Amino acid sequence: MNGLPKFDAIHKYVSEVRAFLLASKPSDFRAGTSLSVSKFPSGCCDDASTLLSLYLQDQGINVFENIYGETLSGKSHVWLQFEDLIIDITRDQFSESDHKVDLLIMEKADDWHLKFVNIVNRGVANHNQLSLLGAQFYFAMLDALNKLNAYLNDKST
Repeated sequence: MNGLPKFDAIHKYVSEVRAFLLASKPSDFRAGTSLSVSKFPSGCCDDASTLLSLYLQDQGINVFENIYGETLSGKSHVWLQFEDLIIDITRDQFSESDHKVDLLIMEKADDWHLKFVNIVNRGVANHNQLSLLGAQFYFAMLDALNKLNAYLNDKST
């Protein structure tokens, strides 16, 4: 994985974003994203992955692409991926029975991710790309990123 920061740094950033999302309520987010209507991690894989991607870019990690996939039954899911490294910040919403998924960062696709079809690589979710998706969504994601940074600043003081 050329030029990729140490796994420990990535794990730290993913944990920070996940802690923020778990501590947040839908009412904490502006309208325009699934984060404002769904309780993380359920139903917000696309926007949670986008927020994580933006945060990683702020940390100098610009390589994770948003990957979209569908199950054979037509359900969709989104995660981040660079080469074989997968970050799936909402994977645990799909935990079966008592099996809770703790592994959100994988060095290669697990059997569950390999079941997806109609895979689309959406590329790195950067500010230019997001601005093309409409002002409401773009500003809602910027607001979420600002709230994430404020949350992390409060935690460090």
